[in-house]
Amino acid sequence: MLGEVLEISLQRTLLSAPSDHDPRPSYGRAPLAAGQDVVLAGVGTGEVFWIGFQPLQRAVQVAVRVREESPRDADLVSGGEWMPALSHDPRNYLIVPPERFVSGLGPRNRRLWVEVVALRRGSDTEGRARIDSDEWSRLAAMGVHVEVLTSSEFARITGVTPSPLLETNRYQGRRYP
Repeated sequence: MLGEVLEISLQRTLLSAPSDHDPRPSYGRAPLAAGQDVVLAGVGTGEVFWIGFQPLQRAVQVAVRVREESPRDADLVSGGEWMPALSHDPRNYLIVPPERFVSGLGPRNRRLWVEVVALRRGSDTEGRARIDSDEWSRLAAMGVHVEVLTSSEFARITGVTPSPLLETNRYQGRRYP
């Protein structure tokens, strides 16, 4: 959870899961553990994941950026190289809601930075809150580092072995009343 505004989850799915819809069906959340200044997540062999975002306050929209930290930082929203400033074309941020996930994340080890800014209402023609680069730099951003580990590395560090993905755990499209 980031502040009181957004819940973030890494949703596990099979590498071989049908990709005819986005995101792929979830088989549950990746196990998480607190590390030093980082959240550790375990993802097994043959799995990929997507990041889900759930707003915690209906009256607040949240701008989200996701960066894969590597020798050359990648922007996981736009698919391009990371730029510190906001870009509208190609757009390098999500507005939650209505957008709720970043998909297409593979199984290799990676370190992610998820950055969030709570927005004022005031929407554009597509129903998103408006934000510009100057405003982004003035607003107090919250963020979290996520270190995605293989199941064996996660087990070695935390003592918890991630459970295998089971068909009975696949999201079936039902919601609680």
